[in-house]
Amino acid sequence: MKFKTETRHRMVPREIDGVTNMVRQPYTVPVPVVPRDWDVIAIRAAVGLVLTLTAAAVVWSTVSIGDLLGGGVVGLAAAAVFDLAWAVNVLMEYLARFDPKKRTFAKILGWVLLPATMGALFWHGFNADNIALAVVGAGVSLVAKVLWLGVMRFIDRDLSPEDQAWVEAEVSKANAKLAVGGVRRMAARADARAAAELMAAERIRSQVAELSAPVPPASDEVYVEAPRNPLVFRRAVEAVLADTADEEATAAIEAATANGWKPREVYNAAMDTHRKSADALPGNPGQQGNAREGNTKHLFRTPGQAPAARPGNPGTEAGAPRAASIAGTVRELLAKNVDRDTVIKTVPGLVGKDVPPADVKREIRRQLRTASTAPTAATAGRTRPTAGPYL
Repeated sequence: MKFKTETRHRMVPREIDGVTNMVRQPYTVPVPVVPRDWDVIAIRAAVGLVLTLTAAAVVWSTVSIGDLLGGGVVGLAAAAVFDLAWAVNVLMEYLARFDPKKRTFAKILGWVLLPATMGALFWHGFNADNIALAVVGAGVSLVAKVLWLGVMRFIDRDLSPEDQAWVEAEVSKANAKLAVGGVRRMAARADARAAAELMAAERIRSQVAELSAPVPPASDEVYVEAPRNPLVFRRAVEAVLADTADEEATAAIEAATANGWKPREVYNAAMDTHRKSADALPGNPGQQGNAREGNTKHLFRTPGQAPAARPGNPGTEAGAPRAASIAGTVRELLAKNVDRDTVIKTVPGLVGKDVPPADVKREIRRQLRTASTAPTAATAGRTRPTAGPYL
């Protein structure tokens, strides 16, 4: 037995100055040389030579049969069918080298295809009035293909009946696994397709139901708005006008908002009631009695109604809406002694638009400065609402 020297590497500890590291160290090992398998070399050489001869035979038979079929690309393609069929048959015989039944079928098919090719070559030479061409041309194909039959005898593996039965059992198990996998995949694909079909059918059914449903006429479509309790609105207005705590007034306004009333509607109704109640104070001509007790009920205005007309104030003429400004809203709330935080929170809802808190704070400071420098009501000769039962 022959040996050869092979260099390998291993990790070994290496210490220098007290520091140890693992380093690679080469070393040689004698390895036995595997002897050459001359059987395999011979088979490979034979297959190579036969492949060369087969290629020459295929070219010859294709050209000859193509000329017999009229030449051209179509004729050559049809002529190639003869040799390609035989080549496929050789591959099938190789795949069936462990199965005698399949291998026998491939051999029979090869002997059927060989005379067909040889007959076409002989006919080509006969039409050319050349008997030598006919015989030798057919013999080329015969020699190349008979050599393949000889090579396949060394490739085929003959087994004993017991071994053949064992191989067939293993092949059967493998085929069973492939069959189960294929069937399960087919069943899954069928289930998915059936689910998709059911979903499509349900969608079509729902669309048909929507299209076939009766549509009521436009005149029958009535929009019913959720009822709003006027009593809740009245309490919110009275809480704004009365001498109640800020928490109670805020709670009343929030209750009205939850019932569907807008804070601006509460504010407008309270301001309108306050102005009309001021006309009933003593000293004002044409009005007598307590404003809160006498006016809150009969002057109560629900949202949606126009403010009552007042002479000299075009902004409150009948049917004309009155827009609330930031300055006027802040002035009215400060006149009722509402604290600053409540004013900052209430003004955006009363004005009816988004108001930055900084603008409200700036307006509060301006109103307070103006109030501190303005003359009192007595010196100015004007009547201002005082903090009574109306505020």
